[in-house]
Amino acid sequence: MREMRDSGVEWIGKIPENWIKTSLLNMLKTKICDGPHETPELTEDGIPFISVDSLNDSKTVNLDSAKKCISNELYEEYYKKAPLEEGDILFSKAATIGKTAIVDNRKFMVWSPLAIIKVDANKCDNTYLYYVLNCEDLIKYVSLLGGYNTQINVGMRTLEKAQIPVPPIDEQKRIVEYLDSKCSKIDVILSKQEAIIEKLKEYKLSVITEAVTKGLNPDVEMKDCGDLRIGYIPITWDKVKITRLLDYTNSYPIGDGDHGLIKTEDYKDEGVPYIRVQNLGWGTELNLDNVIYISEEDNERIKNSELHPNDVLFCKTGATIGKTGIVPKDLPRANTTSHVGKITIDDKYNARFVFYYLSSEVGYEQFWDIACMKSTRPELSIEETKAINICIPRDRKDQDEIVEYLDLIIPEIDLRIRKAEAITEKISEYKKSLIYEVVTGKREV
Repeated sequence: MREMRDSGVEWIGKIPENWIKTSLLNMLKTKICDGPHETPELTEDGIPFISVDSLNDSKTVNLDSAKKCISNELYEEYYKKAPLEEGDILFSKAATIGKTAIVDNRKFMVWSPLAIIKVDANKCDNTYLYYVLNCEDLIKYVSLLGGYNTQINVGMRTLEKAQIPVPPIDEQKRIVEYLDSKCSKIDVILSKQEAIIEKLKEYKLSVITEAVTKGLNPDVEMKDCGDLRIGYIPITWDKVKITRLLDYTNSYPIGDGDHGLIKTEDYKDEGVPYIRVQNLGWGTELNLDNVIYISEEDNERIKNSELHPNDVLFCKTGATIGKTGIVPKDLPRANTTSHVGKITIDDKYNARFVFYYLSSEVGYEQFWDIACMKSTRPELSIEETKAINICIPRDRKDQDEIVEYLDLIIPEIDLRIRKAEAITEKISEYKKSLIYEVVTGKREV
């Protein structure tokens, strides 16, 4: 057992006697820089232009997720400010803080949310530093240094001040060899587990889509609905605009929540539930575990968007367009934000059928067909949403039978997904714990 001493830094704790703790900047060739702060002219082809979403659990950048490119001329211009070189470390300092990757020999450019860290190879192994920067405790520590929470921003000068543990260079290389070996094996297990989750989600989507477009009777006579993505539907079904299903006794049967009237400081610990995008799911019931509330007075100010049982909800902005929800019967009223759309269905129709339809592959595709770019993100307008088509049985009894079937089978699939995700979470936590113990010297290798 080697001798340990207190590092004097809370996130690090004790380190071996022959290790040092120092600022991140002391291990670098140059100060930390970032990519361009302006939004460039983007193209379909050219040099990949990446941001935070191109960094995942892999050690390298996922260029497949680069949504757009820039011209070679722009690349050359940006390269002067942010010269990306093989071996540099990327660290996300905005949006989701702490995602990392090591730059390889592929040609791409980064946007301003990514910090570029150039390691001095004489002092520090870049892969060792990559593992240090992956530590959750360091990410929390850096966020506190900057006075921000982990969803906002960390300045480059703040990041440079971060105290890190540094062993002798030969020990760094042993640590890298050990963690590369261990983490690659863990990643194989995680990859298999994630494949299981993906298959379950695909199965769930196919079950919903089949039920809400073909019905439950495989022998029923079919007809062409005139929509190539759906093809044939039962002869007793109709394809209608969603507006035909609305409850027009409600003064606001299709719409969204308040537009900026409710501020973060208006959130309460109790009162009227205020539904946000994070409460919606992918064909699941509303997740009210993290619901926040607004006062009765604020609810009166935005009474127009008040929600009631069986209102169908959908996300209308950003990358999560297509998330859905339905207000449960045991939630007599709630309200919502402008990022969430709501549809009140006439009692002649089963609102849960509409919820499942919008949660299907056809519903998801229609949302994205009518979404358009507003500023830097996709968005649905309520007027565009009124153009959505729904195939629905004429007979309410047939709607009810399909809903009953899906209400039985979908929770079972969701349970299997949650169990698989829980296993994945445990494996991920073990990996994080292993990295922390090794890069702080608490586990000798």
